[in-house]
Amino acid sequence: MKQLLKLSATMLLSAAMLACENDEKRETPNGTFEVSSSGSIFFEKTGGDSAVAVTVTGALIYVPMSSDSSWCKITEKTESGFRFSVIANSQNEERTAELVVAAVGFPFVRIRVVQAAGDPRFSMAEAERSKAFSQTGGEMAVSVNGNIPYELAPLDDWCTYKDVTPSGFTLVADANPGIAQRTTSVTVTPAAGFGFSETIIINVRQSGTPVLQNGWFTDGLTGWETSDTSGIFKRATDQYLPTGAPAGANYIANGVAATVGFEGCITQKLTNIPDGTYIFSCDVAGRAGKSPTTDGIYLVAFDKDDNEIAKKKLPFPEGSWWNTKNPAKQSETQLSVIVTGGECKVGIYAVAAGGENSTMDFKVLNFDFQ
Repeated sequence: MKQLLKLSATMLLSAAMLACENDEKRETPNGTFEVSSSGSIFFEKTGGDSAVAVTVTGALIYVPMSSDSSWCKITEKTESGFRFSVIANSQNEERTAELVVAAVGFPFVRIRVVQAAGDPRFSMAEAERSKAFSQTGGEMAVSVNGNIPYELAPLDDWCTYKDVTPSGFTLVADANPGIAQRTTSVTVTPAAGFGFSETIIINVRQSGTPVLQNGWFTDGLTGWETSDTSGIFKRATDQYLPTGAPAGANYIANGVAATVGFEGCITQKLTNIPDGTYIFSCDVAGRAGKSPTTDGIYLVAFDKDDNEIAKKKLPFPEGSWWNTKNPAKQSETQLSVIVTGGECKVGIYAVAAGGENSTMDFKVLNFDFQ
C-alpha cells in the first residue's frame, strides 16, 4: 500500500469511501475516468483561479481534494470538472500543494500546484519597539511584519527569547528580585541579500519589587495613614473599576460632599529605598466640579522630615478612569519624586472650599512607586 498524502479529516473520509491506491491489478469498472491536467500547474505570486476538466462515464463519480486548503482551495465541482483558487503568496519562498482526483477503481491522479515566492518584507510597528514587563516577569510576543530571516542580538541574563519565526518571536523575562527598574534592548537585524538595511531596536524594561504596598486597597487601608478625622476619605468599590483591576480592588473617594468643604491627606511612608528619582503614579476618575480653581486632588510627596518636595494636580476624565480614557496622557497622573536619605512619604491631598459651587468628587486607586 503506497503512503497517502496527509489530508484533512473530511478528505480522508472521502478517500476512504472511494478506496485507496493498490499496487495489485484491479478489474476495470464499467466506465471511464480521465483528468485533463497532470504534472504541474504554475501560478504567479499574486495567485489566481484555474480549472481542471474531468470526464467520468457510467456510474462513476470523482472527488477532487487539495493537500493544503489554507492557500489552494477547491472552489467548485461539476460533472465536467472542477475549479480551484490560489491566494497571493505572502511568504518569501516558493510553495507547493497537491491536487488529488480520485474515482473508485482507478489510481489517484495527482496534480502538483506550484506558486512563485512573494515579495520579501521586513518592518516593525512602533508599538512593538517598546515592551514593559511587570516585576514578576513572564512572556510577551513581539510581532514582525516580515517573511525573511533575521538575527537577534543576545540579551541580558534576565531576558531571553524563544519561538523565533519570520513573523515574530517571544520575549521571556525572569522575576526582578530588586526594587529598581531594569532595562535591556533587543537588536533585530534582517538577513543580508533581501534589500533591507534597517536594524530595529526594541527597548525592554521591567518593574522592580513593589515599594509601595496595597495600591489597590485590597487589604483595607493597611500601609496607609490619613489626616482625615471627619470622614473625608472613604474606601469603596463598584462595577466600574478599570480593566485589569485585581480581585477585591477598592478605591479611595471623598466621603464628604464638596459643598460642605474638606481638606486632608492619605499617605504611605516608604523606607529603606535607594536614593534616586522615582515615579509616583495612580489612576483617577470623577469630575472637577464648578470650582476647579479652589477644589482639587493632588499627588504629593514629602521627604523624611515631612517637608513637601513635590506636588501635582490630577486631571479628571469626566465619566471614565483617566488612564483608560487617555492612555497617551498617563504622564499627567505621574509625579517625579527625588528620594534622599532612604525614605519618603507619598499620597494624595484633597481640598474643597465648600459652598454651592464646590461640587468636585473623585475616586483614586492603582498607586505605584518605582
